[in-house]
Amino acid sequence: MRQDRIWLGAISLFLGLAVAVVPAASEEPAVEDEEEVVVTAQRRKETRTEVPASLSVITRREIERSNAQNLVDLLVREPGVFVSRQGGLGYGGSIQVRGLGGNPPVGSLVLIDGHPDFMGIMGHSMPSAYLVDHVERVEILRGPASTLYGTNAAGGLIHIVTRRPEGEGASAQVWAETGSFGTRNMQGRVGTAMGRFSAAFMAGHRETDGHLPNGYGWYQASNYALNAWQQWSPRVSTRFTGSVVRYDTIDQRALATAYWAGTPIPRLRQEFNRRDFGVTTDWTGERRDSTLSLHYNPSEHRFEDGFHSTDFVGGLSWIQRFHGSETIRGAWGLDLQRYGGEVKSPAPSAGHFARSEGGVYATVERCLERGERVSAGLRVQSIEGFRTQWLPSVGAVWPLGEGAARASLRSGFRTPSFRELFLFGTNNPRLQPERTWQAEVGYHHATERGEVDLALFHTRASQLIQLGARPADLPGKTPVAFVNLPVARLYGAELGLRRQLTPSLSGYFNYSLLDPGEACAYNAEHKVNLGADYSWGRLRLATDIQWLDRIWGVDAQRQTVRLPGFWLVGLKATYAINRDYEAWLGVDNLFDKAYTLDPSFPYAMPGRALYAGVRART
Repeated sequence: MRQDRIWLGAISLFLGLAVAVVPAASEEPAVEDEEEVVVTAQRRKETRTEVPASLSVITRREIERSNAQNLVDLLVREPGVFVSRQGGLGYGGSIQVRGLGGNPPVGSLVLIDGHPDFMGIMGHSMPSAYLVDHVERVEILRGPASTLYGTNAAGGLIHIVTRRPEGEGASAQVWAETGSFGTRNMQGRVGTAMGRFSAAFMAGHRETDGHLPNGYGWYQASNYALNAWQQWSPRVSTRFTGSVVRYDTIDQRALATAYWAGTPIPRLRQEFNRRDFGVTTDWTGERRDSTLSLHYNPSEHRFEDGFHSTDFVGGLSWIQRFHGSETIRGAWGLDLQRYGGEVKSPAPSAGHFARSEGGVYATVERCLERGERVSAGLRVQSIEGFRTQWLPSVGAVWPLGEGAARASLRSGFRTPSFRELFLFGTNNPRLQPERTWQAEVGYHHATERGEVDLALFHTRASQLIQLGARPADLPGKTPVAFVNLPVARLYGAELGLRRQLTPSLSGYFNYSLLDPGEACAYNAEHKVNLGADYSWGRLRLATDIQWLDRIWGVDAQRQTVRLPGFWLVGLKATYAINRDYEAWLGVDNLFDKAYTLDPSFPYAMPGRALYAGVRART
């Protein structure tokens, strides 16, 4: 408490000094921006008004205004996305997109610069490994996306686009931050652009003692990333991306198990070494564009309880886009992927696992006389050990007033992971792939002053994989096992608003309503996020408020329970000392609210957390 009072006093002093020295707010008119261009929804560049699906975009400016440390921190304020977790860096949790995801998060596919990234054996993404210092933007496609992206995109898609050098010549920046719970971050980034070649390298280290007693929340990570671009000619370019994240944390699952059993709580370390490499070449023509992408993600995990594994995801993707006239355009493509790994210890889980998947797909879009756009797509996916999947989608966009209305019907699927099929006693080798269908209608209106987006959706999910009572004819020692649920139906609505209120003041508001039906675990039925940004000369102030109600979790006895609702407030102040230096102070959970998102974990989420940092650029 004494430390927090000192931090609060420092923030008050900082704000007072900043207000005293900054000049009055500028009265210049707001700068008009071009309509935002996205790449995720159709695997090509297009404006959001042309997309027949719901898409959120987190820009670099929004990343820097937040205190986000990893992907999970970024997603909490987005409409249609609910994050259930146990704490900050290094903790477990789930990411639900429109009610689908699971714990760990298996139902939404994560892409890095266009290629998939997940654990080859476990089948899920690693949110703690996606640090945001090297991220330019994040695009979130809400709803199934398997027609274009294949397996694991049953609930949604999260696309991480990494940064490239800024401007010409050499550039560099370093920043450091410290805060509550012994948190310390330091990052450095250098870049160069020389004619047709450009490259950027980033390295950093962060660590925290965490908010739990006895150091149970300890975490440390080192991260490195390299991006390089070569423009061979005006129409041909190649991009290389590579990243390594090595982090250690405490086994939270073992902690929870020991706590509820009344036995001594172990402090078992878990070491993760996650790596990602990709090479992409683009050919641009007058009537057709092509992209060839290769990727490989080898990783290793060592846990102090004896678990040791390696895994990999590798593959290639070819896509050719055509725009034969002003009224018709489309694409066709091929994806090949192999993933798996080896559990080296302990027995009896040890073994080698691998699977190949391949898919071909085609999409076509027609623009009609009055600006309406209709589109259709189909993927045929072959999966080793399972039957072939046929994955169609259709969509339409038409002008409505000053904006555009949209409608779509999209399909998704997810192949059972090796963990669910063969490992850890809760396995079930009879599992079948999950399938989803989602119908959506929506409206989007964007101007230079802001935007509004409204969506209504209905999802039919069949064969969802969840823990349930072990079937009587399934061999095994545990009373629970993974099973396929016959059918689950989810309904929802989302409203998003952004507005430049004055040249100095902007705000946002979004509301998500979800009726999760049989899939209520790890979901919230009501979610509100709102905030404002205010600029006053060199000072920028940002505030975020979140409210959640009717939250559902799974307790230590595997029972679905309802958790109390709560609201949180965060503040951040950034001051530009001069052109090259800036400093910031902030606070998360300003009013020190006590709340929990995972009833199976014996400790509440962090209370008030304060932080301060500085950045230097050249």
